[in-house]
Amino acid sequence: MDKKTKARLVEMIKSIDDLKTELTTIKDDEESTYEDLSDRAKEGERGETMSEQIELLDSAVSGLDQAIADLESIGG
Repeated sequence: MDKKTKARLVEMIKSIDDLKTELTTIKDDEESTYEDLSDRAKEGERGETMSEQIELLDSAVSGLDQAIADLESIGG
């Protein structure tokens, strides 16, 4: 891999990591909001929807972690 391509990969990794940080903040905020709900609200439609969204956000963060690891193994 030439230096120019490697530099592009490094920039991509940095961008993905920044995105992961923002997404993690959103997930953490949603988790905090969910935890502040009453037990009754957690069991209701709103709570179930929030829980599902938190799981999806967590999955997205994990996917970004994997993308970073894959790019780093390529040569970033």
